[in-house]
Amino acid sequence: MLAGKLAGIGAALGVALLPAAVSSFLLLWWLEDAPWDFVRLALMVVSYLLYGFIFLALTLAVSSRWSARMTLLGMLTFWAVSSFVVPRMVTDLAARWYPTPARAAFDAAVAHDIRQGIDGHNPQEERLKAFEARLLAQYNARRLEDLPINPAGLLMQESEEHSNQVYAHHYARLWSAFERQVALHNAAAVVAPVLAVRSLSMALAGTDVFHHLDFADAAERYRQPLIKTLNEDWAYNSTLATDETYVADTRLWTSVQPFTYTPPPLTLALKRQWLALAWLGGWLGFSLLALSSAARGLTATT
Repeated sequence: MLAGKLAGIGAALGVALLPAAVSSFLLLWWLEDAPWDFVRLALMVVSYLLYGFIFLALTLAVSSRWSARMTLLGMLTFWAVSSFVVPRMVTDLAARWYPTPARAAFDAAVAHDIRQGIDGHNPQEERLKAFEARLLAQYNARRLEDLPINPAGLLMQESEEHSNQVYAHHYARLWSAFERQVALHNAAAVVAPVLAVRSLSMALAGTDVFHHLDFADAAERYRQPLIKTLNEDWAYNSTLATDETYVADTRLWTSVQPFTYTPPPLTLALKRQWLALAWLGGWLGFSLLALSSAARGLTATT
């Protein structure tokens, strides 16, 4: 009897959701430059189907022991708590246990370390004066104006490299906090299956924290050599006397390769969400056990 109910309700839901699934596949086929593929979409559909099956199986299992009114009340309570209350609580706990700075505080800390150094003992002014002294000694010159190059470009690059170290230091701490928050959300899926499905769907869509960090890292690896190329071209193709007439020509721009980005493979995206996969599998196994137990109970009473 439970199998018949499961099949009937599942078929009704399938008919209702089929147009949305077909439309999604057609849209993906039309968007040829989409950063994700049919396999990712198919797995996303499967994850949501499993999530729906878990609630359906638990509802049928509970209905075999409780009245219709108690089943409705109990499952609505479970759905509301696991879908709204628990995610909100986990978000608040993650922010409390693994806090991230406000944008203004983050920018202020970066600006301070750029001026004073990460250890607080390497002021920017002293650092740049030492770099100027090294330039003068390298070219055996007494004044910056006597250099056969434009020191402004090299000073700019020196400041850029120091800023890169400061930003890398602060962003590493920020990314670490984000990753710990995500780990807490995935761990909380033990009591809220929606958290597991949400993490999986974001990973499959390429919109989770790990995909963001991968893109940001790729963009930064492209940006730093680009800025160095621009600064060095400015430095070695002009002087302080000719600085105002310097123009970056076609030769420079054609030497710069365009930015290309390859998203992480699907296997890596799923590997990073192993805990969410484990808890979704656990909920699926629990719901199947509950449904099987309910079916045996009905058989024994008949």
